[in-house]
Amino acid sequence: MIDKDSRTLSDRVYDYCRKYGLLDVSAIIAGLSGGPDSVCLLTLLDAFSKSGRTSAKIYAVHVNHNLRPGDCDRDEAFVRDLCEKMDIPLTVKSFDVAGTAGDMGISVEEAGRRIRYGCFRETAESLDCGSYVIATAHHANDLAETMMMNLFRGAGLDGITAMRPVQDGIIRPLLCVNKEEITAFLDENGIGYVTDKTNFEDIGSRNIWRNKIFPYIGNYTSRDPQEALRSAHALLSSDSDFINAASLEAYGTYVRPVGSFKAVDCAVSGLHDALFTRVVRRLWKESFGDMTDFENINLRQAAELIGREDQDGFVTVDMPFGRKIWKFMGLAGFIEGDKTIELACALAGNEGYLTSPESISLVLTEGSCQKIAGTVNIFKYTVVENIGDLAYNNHSWICPADMPSLQGRPLLLRNGAGDLRFAKAGGNGGKLVKDVLADRKVPRPARNSVLAVTSGDEVLWLPGAGHATGFTDLRSRDRFLEEGYKGRYLKVEIVPEE
Repeated sequence: MIDKDSRTLSDRVYDYCRKYGLLDVSAIIAGLSGGPDSVCLLTLLDAFSKSGRTSAKIYAVHVNHNLRPGDCDRDEAFVRDLCEKMDIPLTVKSFDVAGTAGDMGISVEEAGRRIRYGCFRETAESLDCGSYVIATAHHANDLAETMMMNLFRGAGLDGITAMRPVQDGIIRPLLCVNKEEITAFLDENGIGYVTDKTNFEDIGSRNIWRNKIFPYIGNYTSRDPQEALRSAHALLSSDSDFINAASLEAYGTYVRPVGSFKAVDCAVSGLHDALFTRVVRRLWKESFGDMTDFENINLRQAAELIGREDQDGFVTVDMPFGRKIWKFMGLAGFIEGDKTIELACALAGNEGYLTSPESISLVLTEGSCQKIAGTVNIFKYTVVENIGDLAYNNHSWICPADMPSLQGRPLLLRNGAGDLRFAKAGGNGGKLVKDVLADRKVPRPARNSVLAVTSGDEVLWLPGAGHATGFTDLRSRDRFLEEGYKGRYLKVEIVPEE
């Protein structure tokens, strides 16, 4: 039974949830450490569910970090008993967080955070519970502490206002109440919880802010510094939302697909820095899924490359954890290091070239139709009876069936033809294919993947660059027919697989 004061806290939290639509899902996965904050969160969510204030099914997840021998097992036993009494499904996971932190070269706090959120999402997916959110027990004091910690790390507006009611599938229903109100609610209602003694020790930056810096500031200000910061957070969040809405519009304007990758038009560098940097950061996040490893120094590197006006060839710059930023012909983006050839092939495809990252050497025979490995395309090789009825596209080529190049030598569709010579119809002398591709600024990593049709040491058709004989469209057909050819024709066509 919740008394008057407790109902006030409950109603405040419920109104806060309604304002931001936090409960409008099929399931809520609540993180449950056993401490007062998470116990309060689970108690309120359970009350909202059982009273019909939300139709969401409530689940709990407890992660045993194994950092405090004895206490960790006590906490796990407590949450098991609590969830059993409340009839709430509980998932418990156990990890060597300290060992993981050492292996990854990150702090124990960061390792614990990554493991917890990974467990929350993994649990939600395994439950197959439809639309869901992850609920954490961050409260108003956490918000103030996070603001100051991020400020002194050099964060900008988004970093200072990072803790929001709902963000990336995570809800924080308790941001509207403070720690004192939470413990008072639990004590007044006889709801038990466990205490982490390390919260009272001056170890870790958050504890220092909580136990030393804020009390010190409070001695010299007329207003509770945490209350003042919460007020500032509301004002700054409004500004941040406005700028982010504008940056989202800019993102839609300047970002475009390149195969399976995303790229930004380098003209974006002409925008105000407040928009430009947000577009770049969003591109990183959509490329890799999070912002964890993208620091200000990386943002500056990216901004410098994107803004360079003298760079039109394919270039990459190393980023954290094997990632890269690339730039080519007015486009830029981010990739994992092992995706360089795949990206370069996609960029070459945008320029009309056909590529395969696999080694290709296919013999073309009349009537053949075959899948081209490493692509979504097939080739067709057919006899043409009436060239007057042909439909042309960018990736078809018609040649004389009795041309000298074909006598006794197979016609091949292949890549890796860089050292063969290509003389475009109507041109003089010709060049090696690798030089043709270099002149046309095909990204270097893709050049060995570009497909060509060859016979012996001759390149007869280089899709995207031209043909040596025969024709590919009406104009080149008419020019070819001026030579008076009367024989049979063969057609090589490369089309998407149906």
